[in-house]
Amino acid sequence: MFLANGAESYTSLVGTWFQKTFDCCFRRLVISPLILTWMAALWTGYKVDKTSSAMELVFSVPCLPQPLDISYAIHTEDAKALWDTVQKTPGEITQEEVDVFMDCLYSHFHRHFKIHLSATKLVKVSTGIASAHCDGIIKV
Repeated sequence: MFLANGAESYTSLVGTWFQKTFDCCFRRLVISPLILTWMAALWTGYKVDKTSSAMELVFSVPCLPQPLDISYAIHTEDAKALWDTVQKTPGEITQEEVDVFMDCLYSHFHRHFKIHLSATKLVKVSTGIASAHCDGIIKV
C-alpha cells in the first residue's frame, strides 16, 4: 500500500518511479461500504483529547438521473455514547456491534426524515480523527 501526502504531480512522479523500478502497479484503493462502516465504528470509539468535529456519514442515492448525496452529521459525544452502549467488550469489535451501531443511526435518521439509509450506499466517513471515501481517498 502506498500512501501519499502532497501535490498530485509529485505523487504521480513517485508512483511512476516505483512502477518502473519495482515492476508494480499503482491504482486507487476502492473502499467498500462495509469497510466504511467499520471505520466509522473504530473511529467513533477512539478517544480524542481535544474537541473534535462531528462524525459525518455521506450516502449516495442509487438509480437517480442526477446524483444525490445525503450528509448525516452526528455530534462526536452522541456517537461515542451510542458506541459505548453497543460495544460489549472494550478493545474488541465484532461485526454484530458494527451492524447494531449503524442500524441505530439508520433508525434515528428514518425516525426524523422518513428516509431509509439502508437503501443507499455509504460513500464517505469523516470524524475528528480521519476521513475515508469509497474512491480510496483517506485523510488522517
